Amino acid sequence: MAASLDYMASIQQPQRFLSERDVLDFRREPTIETLSEAVLSRRFLPIIAKLYELSNLPRNWDSYDGQRVRTECANAAFGILAATLGERTPLPWIVPTPDGHVQFEWHIHGIDLEVEVSSLASIHVLYEDLRSKDPAEEFKLDYDLAKLRSLIDEITSRSSPRTGAAG
Repeated sequence: MAASLDYMASIQQPQRFLSERDVLDFRREPTIETLSEAVLSRRFLPIIAKLYELSNLPRNWDSYDGQRVRTECANAAFGILAATLGERTPLPWIVPTPDGHVQFEWHIHGIDLEVEVSSLASIHVLYEDLRSKDPAEEFKLDYDLAKLRSLIDEITSRSSPRTGAAG
């Protein structure tokens, strides 16, 4: 079950990604009706906590005049991850960029995938499958996340243990 980007885009942008009270509330047991929603909400706690941490970095956080992470970047990154991660997808590393954007990345199972989010409509992707002879791909995405979802699905498939006779 993934969050809709339309829904995420329609939410009024808060001044900060989350307040301290929100983070504390997320650490309590969720009051959610279905098991699948509970699994999804617990799964996203580390992402929410990291985006909260990044959104509260001061200017010059890297001692090279790094910009504060922009609220719209943190919100867009969360929406994109909520819309593209499967239940068994390994969680990405989430880091700030000097421009105030959010980048999430995987370097796992022979795949390097880096996604820099400037907004919901401006997503820069770098992908390389080290197991293939294909060159690295670099491209921009907007609201259509189908290609990104397929790249993340490949990470998920390589991360999941194989079962059955086909192995």
